[in-house]
Amino acid sequence: NDLARKLEQGMTAAEPRDAGVVREVTEQTVTKHLLEEKAIEARKNNIILYRVPESEEQELKARQSEDKRFVETMCTEALGIQLQDDAVVKFFRLGKRPENPALARPLLVSFKEQQIKEEVLSNVRLLGGSGSKYRTVGVAQDLTPWQREEAKKLKEEAMRQLVSEGEQPENYKIFVTHRGTEPKLIK
Repeated sequence: NDLARKLEQGMTAAEPRDAGVVREVTEQTVTKHLLEEKAIEARKNNIILYRVPESEEQELKARQSEDKRFVETMCTEALGIQLQDDAVVKFFRLGKRPENPALARPLLVSFKEQQIKEEVLSNVRLLGGSGSKYRTVGVAQDLTPWQREEAKKLKEEAMRQLVSEGEQPENYKIFVTHRGTEPKLIK
């Protein structure tokens, strides 16, 4: 606490013990930042699909085959994207299989190239007019917990700003996009 006060006041560490603590805190911060960057890099080609009907097959291979077929037909029929056979690197359902078959788990899809992911995200608006099969499907980027927390803070700050300007927050839909290095707020 003393060290934190000194750092907040802009003072330098006067004791060798303080310098060690500063070094340790700095190393932890850098390590945390590097881990976050690795997590972002690992997720750069991923999207998450919500409300994709889940197969009731007992065998895993059959369920996976049906999920892959759904993703490929959605991209072709609704989004106008022709996928190569090896375009989808991996896909799997997130979470434990629910007891209620009406509840579908999110489907994580990892593409071979980031360009395909960007194309899918750019064409998401086409899902609404593509027919009842894809209308309810939601598409989102695979964000790290830190990115989700930052997006939540940005949205809350935007809502507070709207209220302070005398606006009605209910009249606005606020989105946070992560297409680049910094998150972007869209009203």
